[in-house]
Amino acid sequence: MLMKKLLYLVVWFILIQACNFKPDEIKLPRWQSEWLGPLSKISLSPQDIKSIDSIQFEWGVTVNHLNIAPGSYPSLPAFNGVNLSETIKTSDIYYEITFDSAIIKLFIINQMPFTIKSGTNILVKKNNSVLFSFTVNNDILPNTTFSSPEFDFAGKKLYNEVEIYLDNLSTQAINNPVTITGNEKLTIQFEIKNFQLRELAVESNNRFEVIDTTDFSFAGNEMTAEAVNGKLKVFVENQFPIQQRIQAYFMDSLFRIVDSLFAQAFVIAPSNVDGQGYSIDKPLSQSEISINPQKFENLKNAKYLLAKATFENINQSVPVTRMRRYDAFDLQVVGDLQLKYDFTKNK
Repeated sequence: MLMKKLLYLVVWFILIQACNFKPDEIKLPRWQSEWLGPLSKISLSPQDIKSIDSIQFEWGVTVNHLNIAPGSYPSLPAFNGVNLSETIKTSDIYYEITFDSAIIKLFIINQMPFTIKSGTNILVKKNNSVLFSFTVNNDILPNTTFSSPEFDFAGKKLYNEVEIYLDNLSTQAINNPVTITGNEKLTIQFEIKNFQLRELAVESNNRFEVIDTTDFSFAGNEMTAEAVNGKLKVFVENQFPIQQRIQAYFMDSLFRIVDSLFAQAFVIAPSNVDGQGYSIDKPLSQSEISINPQKFENLKNAKYLLAKATFENINQSVPVTRMRRYDAFDLQVVGDLQLKYDFTKNK
């Protein structure tokens, strides 16, 4: 995830604590040192906005779609050639994704009392354009799950809203008494995985958050350092046409917040765009983090890092902004720290 990578980089200076000195083998005095220089630099792509190994969405067809009311029946007739459709939402973040490479797979979970006969067609459309289609090639018994083969989805698109069509749905008759509760349904699930993005489009009126909690460890086991004073400078060149507001909170072993990374949320300026919504520049944003002895001690007690990014104020000059795979979010951290080491404190 972008947030995890970014915030790990911001606190990368903790690695100087990981040296495995053995004070039993060598006697060293307390030592104070000034440290100035770049700590880390990385470039991230639109794919890192949301760390996802796959995209899933689904549609549940209930007995109500077949006009079967709850109750007890001596038998139920077969259905032949039923056509159903519904518009569903696939994401709250993107408007449109184009895949450089991807695999798509379909699952059908039959919790209906009927056997679904082969020949049923499933289509995913957007504005009457077919994005994906599949014909079920064998019967699906009640309380079983059908899995399709994997299909190449390279070069295809997915939208935040799509229409799913269930065409030529046919079932076998039920010739014995059956009770319908109203909870019976046929769930059609889609999974897109192993993908690389070619382009990600976001609507200008969108706003979304990315939140992640991960383990965090500040100090090494074999030596102790105290920050006399210092600061970190964070520089970001942002080719994404989205303003970002970033903050992180350090938590102890009971998930209580002990400190924040920034004194206030770090605001990263968005790029400007052309008439088609593509970035045309790469503005620089910067922030400075003071490291004093108290903050240093607070971070030593931290066991977890709660990272939160709010993506907001997307460029309003066009209805949709577009990020290409090579558009970059470049981050560099520079440290200006004065550290005091005591190599014998943990003997």
